[in-house]
Amino acid sequence: MSEDVENMSVVERVRAGHYNPTMEYPRQPTTFLERIGGVRADDIASLLEVKATYEEEVRVYNEQRDLYKANNGGVKRDFQSDLEEEYDLVGHPKASKLYEIAYDMGHSSGMEDVAHYYCQLSELLID
Repeated sequence: MSEDVENMSVVERVRAGHYNPTMEYPRQPTTFLERIGGVRADDIASLLEVKATYEEEVRVYNEQRDLYKANNGGVKRDFQSDLEEEYDLVGHPKASKLYEIAYDMGHSSGMEDVAHYYCQLSELLID
């Protein structure tokens, strides 16, 4: 983490794109049935070739999707850890539940909203 990032709050890191995935979500290939539209059933060799190509693209897509999820999961773990650290909740038994609630409430609007909900809800855990 660079010096500048270390001195930023979690919300500032969200705005700076620190928690953005480092990979694009893979594009799903068109389905086998979409590809054979207009192809006659007696052209078996062509159908089998299209099907084999589709199956290979699905395999590659699934691999890329799994890599994306693994990569994005690491970014989300960093985000959660940084929130816990910023609000002095590292090791608190309810910190994970707090994050789940904040995430459910705000992720559809972006990670900054998750951070805001986390901030607001964290007051419930402070003694």
